[in-house]
Amino acid sequence: MTSTPNPPLPPRLPFSGPLLLLFPALFFAGAVQYQRAQRPQPGPPPARPEEPSTNPVAGWLGHGVLVAGGQLRARLLPLHNNRERQSFDADSLARRLELGPGEPWRLELRYLVKEPGGQYKDSAEGSSTRSASLDLSDLVVSDATGRAAGALSGPELAAGEVIDPLWSVLAAPTYLQPGETTRLVLWGRAPKGRASLQGSFAAVALFPEDLTPEQGDSPLAELERRE
Repeated sequence: MTSTPNPPLPPRLPFSGPLLLLFPALFFAGAVQYQRAQRPQPGPPPARPEEPSTNPVAGWLGHGVLVAGGQLRARLLPLHNNRERQSFDADSLARRLELGPGEPWRLELRYLVKEPGGQYKDSAEGSSTRSASLDLSDLVVSDATGRAAGALSGPELAAGEVIDPLWSVLAAPTYLQPGETTRLVLWGRAPKGRASLQGSFAAVALFPEDLTPEQGDSPLAELERRE
């Protein structure tokens, strides 16, 4: 009987045997790495909020004796100490409120009361001198070339129209009482050289001065907390 030769065995693959077990492990490890790569990576820590600058800024300072009695002290500065923030708010306010050319200014007023001895103080308590309240609705800052900046007044509304809430924040207080201090926002250009603060109380001369801004919120800071 003729024997049938056995068929030749298939060639042995170089990666057969135990090495085949590495492929599932490598695949699993690669999948894990891929999943980790897809996860959002933590970004850099948030930047610290910019601290208010205490460096002097170009402003105007003045005071004058009032016909109504007492003394009015005034400081005029840019609304923001930071020039980039000042420019940003100038553009934003001009677009939102449809204002003319200009930028926002911060006017700080102190209404001092005259004591019997001739000195001026912040509080009207205990003073025998009667001083009238000051109307602030028509404040204007002028220089040798004309009007520079003035108080903001809201637009005239038709029946049913709703005013932008920003107007109520920026609106000037109506009156300043003796012994009080207030801040309000003006809109316009920077005065050139010596200026004058004018209103129903007559005028107060303002002189260019490098001023250190006082700490405290501006009217816009109040609005930012609401929104």
